[in-house]
Amino acid sequence: MSGPKVSVVIGSYNCEKFIHETVQSVIDQTFRDWELIIVDDCSTDNTCQEISRIKDERIKLIRLDSNSGLPAAPRNVGIKNAKGDYIAFLDHDDIWLPEKLERQVAFLEKNKDIFLSYTKCIIQKDGKQLKTNPQKPKAGRIFKDLFLNSNFIDVMTVMIRNRREDNFYFFDEDRCLAAVEDYALWLEISLKEKISFIDQSLSIYRVHPGGLSKGAFSHFKKCRSVIKKFSPFVSKRLLLQAYINFYATLLNIGVFVSLMNIKRYLKKP
Repeated sequence: MSGPKVSVVIGSYNCEKFIHETVQSVIDQTFRDWELIIVDDCSTDNTCQEISRIKDERIKLIRLDSNSGLPAAPRNVGIKNAKGDYIAFLDHDDIWLPEKLERQVAFLEKNKDIFLSYTKCIIQKDGKQLKTNPQKPKAGRIFKDLFLNSNFIDVMTVMIRNRREDNFYFFDEDRCLAAVEDYALWLEISLKEKISFIDQSLSIYRVHPGGLSKGAFSHFKKCRSVIKKFSPFVSKRLLLQAYINFYATLLNIGVFVSLMNIKRYLKKP
């Protein structure tokens, strides 16, 4: 018996409030030939109990022996256990629209030269749509665009080919890259592979307190670690441009935060 066409990988940690809806969005996919690998990073709440209540033989729960504190670690365990021809990633608090897998499988089946496919996603807070990402998607050999413009590929939109080789791509488990490990992986892939984009919103990214990637200053400091990691692979000119873009963005964030603080101060009685 052959394996599933798609392996869906979810890393979970203390997400009892969100995990059922996230998993249900996989079950509700119009494309049915999938397995769901949920790798739990030693949750201390009822996450695993919530997962166990969902009865579907395509769902496999793996519990790590100790907490890694890194999104990369459970994702990598999922990759190593994936039996599908394709691997799709989903965070434990985000959801897919029903045609997400169907659209991407069809696209990759038709375009054999593409290794990674990504789509638009809806950014949502308290059930209200804020915007859609990315604003300026790129396709093809996009390393330079990714390197100069920070990450514009949201992890829950990605589907990659599963080559099942020893030299397969994995997320970097360096703690300096926590919350930007996906950006580092897309850069690593884009050095060697073609990437393409489906111009449809097929996922929903839910903004809520407690997300690992929250905090603009912290996030961009970690992006600087990504620039440093890939500096050996780029020209001095490209590296200089990346740092100029980085500090310009950081300056803009600082100005915005300062203006917001002034606005709050002026509103005080």
